Amino acid sequence: MSVVAIAPWQRAERDELALSCVEEIESISVHLRSNLPNEPEYLFLRSMVLRVIELNSVAMSVLSGEDDRTTEELRRVLEMGQ
Repeated sequence: MSVVAIAPWQRAERDELALSCVEEIESISVHLRSNLPNEPEYLFLRSMVLRVIELNSVAMSVLSGEDDRTTEELRRVLEMGQ
């Protein structure tokens, strides 16, 4: 795998793209959580959607820099699913 050199202005643009992606993931996840039926056969899917929301919150925190959670707190979110 080759490494591509990225200029500082490209890094900012890529960060914005990544932040837009995690915002859309959040929107889709919240929609799914709100609209999935409450029947038992959907329980696993509901738990997966909640996990996606948790993981996405870590990515959003890192990309936006607007979260006051420590790195250790973010790491615990990741490790909860392992």
